[in-house]
Amino acid sequence: MLLSRRTTFIAVIVVATAAVAGALAPVSSSSNARPAAGKTVRIAYFLGSLSNSYQKAQLTGLQAGAKKYGGVVAKVYDSKDFTAPTQVNQLQDAITSKQYDAFVIAPNDGGAIAPTIRQAIAAGIKVACISANCGPDPIATKNQIPGMVTTIALPYFKNGQMLANLIVKACAAKNPCNVVYMPGINTLPLETARNRGLDGVLKAHPNVKVVARQEGKYDLGTARSVMQNILTANQSIDVAASAYDVMTNGIEQAIKAAGVKQPIKLIGSGGGAEAIAAIRAKRWFGTVAAVPQTEGQLAAKYVIAAVHGQKGIPGWVDEYTLEPGGALVTPANAATFKAQYHA
Repeated sequence: MLLSRRTTFIAVIVVATAAVAGALAPVSSSSNARPAAGKTVRIAYFLGSLSNSYQKAQLTGLQAGAKKYGGVVAKVYDSKDFTAPTQVNQLQDAITSKQYDAFVIAPNDGGAIAPTIRQAIAAGIKVACISANCGPDPIATKNQIPGMVTTIALPYFKNGQMLANLIVKACAAKNPCNVVYMPGINTLPLETARNRGLDGVLKAHPNVKVVARQEGKYDLGTARSVMQNILTANQSIDVAASAYDVMTNGIEQAIKAAGVKQPIKLIGSGGGAEAIAAIRAKRWFGTVAAVPQTEGQLAAKYVIAAVHGQKGIPGWVDEYTLEPGGALVTPANAATFKAQYHA
């Protein structure tokens, strides 16, 4: 599951569909042959779990982009469990079916699925990844698989750095500042990258003391239960942060249920509508916002363009460059931020 905003953020990318240069050959008997100009491009979408609100928002954007640029999301492959083996099997089934012109993948493990992506490319399928990298290096800022169309990346290493900077800011007046940090699933490469970014910043601030660090599995109920256990052992906490706004919602519920008197500054990641509302109400200190619908829409645009033989498509896009005001949302600028999903 998936890396300072000072000005108004405009979430919607307005793009014009590029014209297809030259006449294209008609579709051959091969299911993966390039469609003729004007023919609907068939896209298969692969994700970790449709129960994850962020990835559902990616799908919403992908569907909108497909409709806008001449495609259709023909099938959604939901691995349900964020595991690489399930996703590998689904990719192989989709390749064998010969029913799709393009794949858009939210990878569970970009390194583990890389060989299967190469098989898809060899079969003539155009492939884009969104959020996390596809390839062995979760921190890379370039395309790692030759022939892949693009990655619309939420750079998780940078996301971890931004989370850490919010924690440092929240801890500015405290020494020591006791912090709870809740990652999602540490075995996921994207979480490894985020943890590395976060730890690299925090180690330079000795006043920040991480007193508890436990996984919340990107799930509200799990996060609430974990935080309840943490509070049973220690209620002297100044800041509680998580890698996903949904988990911070669970943390907030646990704090309220426990009747903690000491104010705890809350930090999330994702920029969901509920998080933005909490920041506007000054219940939360801040979040690191993302734009999942924009990820999906741009991925659709690029794979459809690639199917039609267009050139000049960027091989790797930093999602944060799509956010004109930056990604840090605090009470100072939350009024101008438009969320793209419910967390």
